[in-house]
Amino acid sequence: MLARTINEGSTIVMKAINNNNPKQVKRALACAPRGKRATWTLNITVGTQSISPLIWSIESGATEAARVIIHDLLTIRADRDRYYFGVNELFERHPDIMQVLSEGAPTLLPTLLDGLIWRCRTTVAGQRRVNCYLKHLLVAHGGFADASFWLAKLQDPALIIHPLLVSLTDLVWSRLVHRTFLVSKIWLLFTTMVFLLSQSILKNMSNGRTPTETERYAGMLCRAFVYLCSMCELIYSRTKHICLAIKAPGGIVLMGSVPVPRKYLEDWREVVSVLLTIVLIAMFVQEPILFCLQTGFSDGEIFTQGCSEALALLVNNNNQH
Repeated sequence: MLARTINEGSTIVMKAINNNNPKQVKRALACAPRGKRATWTLNITVGTQSISPLIWSIESGATEAARVIIHDLLTIRADRDRYYFGVNELFERHPDIMQVLSEGAPTLLPTLLDGLIWRCRTTVAGQRRVNCYLKHLLVAHGGFADASFWLAKLQDPALIIHPLLVSLTDLVWSRLVHRTFLVSKIWLLFTTMVFLLSQSILKNMSNGRTPTETERYAGMLCRAFVYLCSMCELIYSRTKHICLAIKAPGGIVLMGSVPVPRKYLEDWREVVSVLLTIVLIAMFVQEPILFCLQTGFSDGEIFTQGCSEALALLVNNNNQH
């Protein structure tokens, strides 16, 4: 079916692409009306099948022809009625174009990024007006676009300092990310301090004596905060990631015979979060305050950690180690 589509839909653009001849591609596109140039380079339909000359040129290795097509799509033209700029048609036809180029033809990414910048020919007071078309690199299908992910995955320092990407990252950081990032890090630091306070500082304040009622209440509140606000949040986020991985195609991979979310293999921070969740759950299951609740209420020492049940649990754990 693909061969039939290529043969029957062989236009002058496709013939030029098969020859990988930039001059032939330019001459072929020069025959297209302004309003049809994007269609000639993005969609050829034969019956119910359609192929994209741009994607075909990338997949067939005709990178020079693909470079001419991208440059032609991102050239602003005009007539007496309107302007023509193929950026919307390009990203509507190929919303994954950044992924396609990153995996198949990374040398074409600078051409694409350059085409998304318009520079005025004239200067005013020594300054030149510049328009950056960031929409399709920032949002897609009502959510965040994954363009930044694929660009970062290339790990190309020369590409990542492109003026368009600098503007994109500055915009995202200043308008959206920096506040969320700072709040998350402050929250992490705060929960860490509460954890240290409950597990180490308050525990060693008594210096061998029986903890006072204030110390017992403070220890209980700190540990309740850690379990409710940290452990529960980690359980929720890990469960959410697993559910999303199950729904996403290819989100689950087999590690031996154990199904594991792909994200856990690609991001070490996810593995650390899973281990932290397991440790907090284990701590909660063996929490001395829970074992001493009944004894504490009967003896009048609420939230104590020195009851016989807790000491027996500590002895058993030491014997196991």
